[in-house]
Amino acid sequence: MPSTTSIRFWSCLALVTGAAVFSWLPSNPFLKGPLAGGDLREIQGLESVLADLHQNLSAWPKLSREEKYDAIHTVIDAFRKPNHIVIEKPPSFYIEKIDEAAANPQLSQLPIEKVMMILAVMEYDFDTGKDKDALAREVLGPSLYELNLKRREEEASKT
Repeated sequence: MPSTTSIRFWSCLALVTGAAVFSWLPSNPFLKGPLAGGDLREIQGLESVLADLHQNLSAWPKLSREEKYDAIHTVIDAFRKPNHIVIEKPPSFYIEKIDEAAANPQLSQLPIEKVMMILAVMEYDFDTGKDKDALAREVLGPSLYELNLKRREEEASKT
């Protein structure tokens, strides 16, 4: 069962999905290659699945766990290869996170690369070479940044 902080965070994130949070992606100087142009179809493998996921997450719930793993692995590679962005956590970690995002009607309308970027930034797992806390402030904005800090503190206190 998600925590109250987690529910508030996802609700707040859903409200701003078209706003400044995602305006960072196209203008980000770290992004080059397929993600910069927004065309995941250029990436080898899983072409039809990735083409659908590039539009939104509506196909996500229909995928097997293996297909989800492959899709996330491909997106992680797309960030890494031309953009030199490192995401350390394995695709299996992000499967659960994207499952949650895909269950939200507003978030499910976003392309997988934007969802993946936001989730990795929230987890301080989007290494562009920039200070991760500063990156989280920039990408998430003040309100979401504060909610994310509370979520991270809550999760840390459980371990």
